[in-house]
Amino acid sequence: MTRLGFAEGDAVCVSTASDDGVTREIDGRRVHAFDIPRGCVMGFPLSHHAKESLVPASTSIPVRLRKSTGADEQVAA
Repeated sequence: MTRLGFAEGDAVCVSTASDDGVTREIDGRRVHAFDIPRGCVMGFPLSHHAKESLVPASTSIPVRLRKSTGADEQVAA
């Protein structure tokens, strides 16, 4: 996290790392350090899950992180 220029609690914009011409991103997420493999991020779109089991719809999606612009700030204070 630090080597990428992020500090604990920084607001970021998360976007899919796809090149299909469709912009998929959410701004205002917060970064937190966890003991997971280098180069990995963790997070689930809670609104996208199986109705019965509540299993996340996607478990492996390449993403890009950048510092938040604050334009779509969704972080509760």
